[in-house]
Amino acid sequence: MSTTTIAHPIASEQTIARIGRLMILASVLIASCAAVLSYDALRLLAMAQGVPATLAWMFPLILDGTIAAASLATLYATLRGQRGTYPWLLVLGFTTFSLLGNVMHGQQTPVGWFVAALPPVGFALVWHLLISHRQHEIVRAAEVAEAARLAAEREEERQRRAEERAARTTQAAVSAPVPRRAPESTRTSLRVAEVVEPNVTAAQPTSPGPARPKVSEALLSAAREIVASEPGIRAVDLGARLGKSEKTGRNLLRALEAQGSQPLVSVG
Repeated sequence: MSTTTIAHPIASEQTIARIGRLMILASVLIASCAAVLSYDALRLLAMAQGVPATLAWMFPLILDGTIAAASLATLYATLRGQRGTYPWLLVLGFTTFSLLGNVMHGQQTPVGWFVAALPPVGFALVWHLLISHRQHEIVRAAEVAEAARLAAEREEERQRRAEERAARTTQAAVSAPVPRRAPESTRTSLRVAEVVEPNVTAAQPTSPGPARPKVSEALLSAAREIVASEPGIRAVDLGARLGKSEKTGRNLLRALEAQGSQPLVSVG
């Protein structure tokens, strides 16, 4: 994907636009004055060379008009990315012809030559200034449009990726397995703490007799109620009733037996 870089102006767009309008107005005024003076000199030159007065007005239009048309052709070629060699040759050639015609009509003194040469030269230069200004405006407008298009494409790409991530997240959430809850009959309403398993790496007790598993009082109380209601319950069933493992049920039965609450219980 190509990237278009636009130079940032050092003034506001309103100020730049105001200066551009003033420049165009001044250029048009100067070019008009120069064209009128050059037109009159070339028309009189044509009449002095025997061209009828009814046709003499065409002569300056041929010279200065060709300069204007060739300048527009150079602008067209530049905007098309083409070489404008031929239009530039026409601009230079007919500007020279117009300059020579004005000088031949004027007084044959250095000052007369300067006065006669100023209108055609001024017209050609100011007209080229207008053409260059218009070319820059068109190029900048194209750059701004290209930058806006690229920004819109990047925004669309960002939204598309965000939608794809959201779709993948939703699909993963839908396809994820839902954990099954234990039957209501195997869970007790009493929240109990975890059984603290005996530490097999701890030091052996100094007092004689088997070590007593450490269990929480709340869990032990719940187990005592279940054992009282179901004498002879197995460790696996007791653990399931409390939502615990068989090992936890076995520890609870041993703890109750050690307390004398359930003598000769089954720990299988």
